[in-house]
Parts: sequence; structure tokens; C-alpha cells
Amino acid sequence: MAVDAPQYQWLKANTAATFAVRGGAGLLHAVTVNTKGAGSTVSVYDANNGTTNPIAVIDSANNAGTFFYDAAVLNGITVVIAGGTPDITVLYK
Repeated sequence: MAVDAPQYQWLKANTAATFAVRGGAGLLHAVTVNTKGAGSTVSVYDANNGTTNPIAVIDSANNAGTFFYDAAVLNGITVVIAGGTPDITVLYK
């Protein structure tokens, strides 16, 4: 039996850095904080390798779990991990 499930691409990261996840229009499905990082935040932007048009700032020092957005993006998806090293996974199209 075939399962008709959405097919998402993913990015897994665990380093304090800026990640150009996707260029151009698409969809941010979810961000999962797999492992918290002391003093860390995960910021998500509707931008092609930039920090304009913020979508979310996740307190990844205190919150683990999956955060669903299903947000259309026009410019791309950039993720910035700052202040620590949480382990995250970003699901997108």
C-alpha cells in the first residue's frame, strides 16, 4: 500500500552559525529542537542568506520539541543558531 505523504527536505545542524537553508519561494514546515543548547536561540527568517523578515525566534536553551509553521516564504529560508549549540532539524520545501 502506497502512502501519499508530503515530501520535505531537511537540514540538521548543531553549530552556532548562519545557514542558508533554501533560496527562493517555498514552505517552512517545522523546526525541531532535538537537543537543547545552553544559552541558545534559533532564529528563522524569510530571507535568502540574510536576517530580514523574521518568522520565529525559538528559545532552544529551554525548549525542545517540534514547532510547526507551515509558512510560505517568498525569499528563502535562513536559520541562525546563536549563543550555544542546540541540535536542530529544519523541514522545508
